[in-house]
Amino acid sequence: MSDIDVKNALTYIVTVLLTIVIGMTGFWLMMGRDYVTRTEVETMNTNTKFYLQERLDIYMTNQDRLHQVISRNSEAMAALKVELIQLGETLKYIERELDKKQNKVSHITPITN
Repeated sequence: MSDIDVKNALTYIVTVLLTIVIGMTGFWLMMGRDYVTRTEVETMNTNTKFYLQERLDIYMTNQDRLHQVISRNSEAMAALKVELIQLGETLKYIERELDKKQNKVSHITPITN
């Protein structure tokens, strides 16, 4: 092998290695900046746990409030049902009384000359 062939082979190898290094550097500069470090991941995990706990507490508080509101609404609906039944009975009574009065009036025959 001649010196020129060795020089060309070494030039080729160095060129390929430099291309690889430049490509990897470019990749890490473009893509690696979006990656996070271990401490950032730990911080995110801690914040996420606090956030999720806070949301769970809010959810449970809302569930308790909703249960209270539903129970109060159920009590109010029961009271309204009782009032509606009473009103229905009162209406039936009034209708019966009106019918009695109309029957009494219809039995009276008008006096004609």
